[in-house]
Amino acid sequence: MIHRLHAGHSYADAGRLFSSAHFNDTFPQHSPPEVLNTPLEGVVLALKALSVDRVARFPFPTPPDAAALAAAQRCLEALGALDGSDDGGGLTAIGRAMARFPVGPRHARMILQVLEQYLDVCQCKSWPSVVHIVHVKCYVHLRL
Repeated sequence: MIHRLHAGHSYADAGRLFSSAHFNDTFPQHSPPEVLNTPLEGVVLALKALSVDRVARFPFPTPPDAAALAAAQRCLEALGALDGSDDGGGLTAIGRAMARFPVGPRHARMILQVLEQYLDVCQCKSWPSVVHIVHVKCYVHLRL
């Protein structure tokens, strides 16, 4: 975005931090794909929730490292989201519940653990009420 400072001058001309030669020689043409910088636990959980059995065979535009996918599946098994079967792990009832929360798998598991004291989350049919309960519990806790 160009901001005009005075007539005939723009911030783009006055505010350069380095020359175009330095920019072209130093910086890469493209940034690395986001899938290489993203924790894959959420990606694997979302794909499993969409009934993708073999996540390693999913046609990613830039496939993540196989070791990173395996580590993500081990993490989800430890959280109880995957059953740990030989075919890459099937989604458990806890995993299906975790996939419904708009947060990462680790935070979703923490929320489910807290809610387990108040209701059986895996049998709950009304997810807006679960989100409302979480909101009320957090609000009450913060007000104390």
